[in-house]
Order: sequence, then structure tokens, then C-alpha cells
Amino acid sequence: MTAIRELRLASPVEQWRRLGLPVEQDRAYVGSIALTFVPGDQGIVSWTLSALPSPTDDIDGLATRMLD
Repeated sequence: MTAIRELRLASPVEQWRRLGLPVEQDRAYVGSIALTFVPGDQGIVSWTLSALPSPTDDIDGLATRMLD
């Protein structure tokens, strides 16, 4: 089954900490999903999925990485 493993977010970490999310360096977890924060303010810039049925580097315009 395909699952989201990581979301890369262009967002200031401080905002997430103020909401109570425990961010260590540039990463936090919500369940089994890693939230990795990168510079910027554009929101979700890419994601990492596992168990994709076929290789791809883009889904509906969102940069996509795959895990084996």
C-alpha cells in the first residue's frame, strides 16, 4: 500500500513550535510521517512516498521522491 513517509515544508519552524509540535533541528513527526522544514514560505514543496506502483518524480505538479 502506498504511504506518505515525508512532507518537505517551506515554512518557518518557529510557527510549528508555537503550535506545540516538537521540532528537533529541522524535523518533526506526526505519527509515522516526517515533516522536514526547509527555508521559504511556499508550504508543501515535495513529498516522499513508499510502495508506489510505478516510478515517478512528480504527482500533480508536486515533486515526488520514492522509498523502496
